[in-house]
Amino acid sequence: SRVRRHRMGHINLIYPVTHVWYTNSRPNYVALLLEVEQCEKRLDTGWNDFISCTSDTQLNSEEILK
Repeated sequence: SRVRRHRMGHINLIYPVTHVWYTNSRPNYVALLLEVEQCEKRLDTGWNDFISCTSDTQLNSEEILK
């Protein structure tokens, strides 16, 4: 798998990203994965796209899951 990542141009990103197909599909796979009721895609100008999700979990911002 290491060779395949090298040949296919695999890169490690600082921030997690997802393809728009997973956020605009029915069912919303990102909302199901995060166990949230509402996931709303907000578009900003340029390349600054992000997803704002509301949840009632006990997780804090930027908390590392183990």
